[in-house]
Amino acid sequence: MASVHLDHRWNAVISLSDINSYFGDLPKQYRGDYN
Repeated sequence: MASVHLDHRWNAVISLSDINSYFGDLPKQYRGDYN
């Protein structure tokens, strides 16, 4: 059970980092379009 909870926790961390990196790249794309 502990390993399952740990896996869920890691999945949440990975998804959060992926979302942050994805949205973090959006401003760069918009800046590239406007400039």
